[in-house]
Amino acid sequence: MPQPKTALPVDPAVERQERIDAVMNELRPKLDAMLQKMVETIVDKPEAEELGEVEFELRDMGRDLIATVQETGLKSRKKRGT
Repeated sequence: MPQPKTALPVDPAVERQERIDAVMNELRPKLDAMLQKMVETIVDKPEAEELGEVEFELRDMGRDLIATVQETGLKSRKKRGT
């Protein structure tokens, strides 16, 4: 009687890197667009406005960036069923 096939063991480091790569590939276009907007915001400000309100604009954009990373990471876990 043939032996049932068993799955080969998965290297946790390889699996981790594959998950990281998948999330990065999903995030890259979003992050590039967000960073572009941040850079445009600071470049477009007159020198007299380089500090002050723009700091709050950039802070808020940074928070949006962090939220996007977190949401994408959480979604990737749901896709894996964990």
